[in-house]
Amino acid sequence: EGKLDLYYFDESGFSLQPNIPYGWQKKGATIELETTRSPHLNALGFLTRDNTFFPYLIEGYVDRFVLVEVFEDFLSSLDPTRRKMIVMDNAPTHVSEFFQLHEEHWKQQYKVELFPLPTYSPELNIIEILWRFVKYKWLPWKAYHSIEKLQDELWNIFLNVGNKFTISFG
Repeated sequence: EGKLDLYYFDESGFSLQPNIPYGWQKKGATIELETTRSPHLNALGFLTRDNTFFPYLIEGYVDRFVLVEVFEDFLSSLDPTRRKMIVMDNAPTHVSEFFQLHEEHWKQQYKVELFPLPTYSPELNIIEILWRFVKYKWLPWKAYHSIEKLQDELWNIFLNVGNKFTISFG
């Protein structure tokens, strides 16, 4: 038929530490930020243009083994008879030898093609818009009270993408 299901994949990190360690202040005033280490949450996800979102949230580091496990879980949940394409960037874990060893298996078993984006072109991956909305529009300030609260608020958003939280890709 020439049709395929198109997904956009990427990861994004979240923690209680500010991403930008500076801010605006009144002249002569000093703003201090506590410099404690925070557990790190990594969100991985597959997004479609109609706001269907398949999220994964992992505490700690995402390496090539975790990435392959996430892809296996996601692909096994889809219709194996439909052709699929996954658009993704060239992050080191995405181009690792271990990850690439699984591509042919996924192509045969799940009818999926991976489409790597050109280097330094995040604007071509629409899931980057989702991460920006989560971090700067949808995530409430109260999420940063504790790592548990941050995790709860992230799941609230992730499970409501396409309903309460939508993006118009016009």
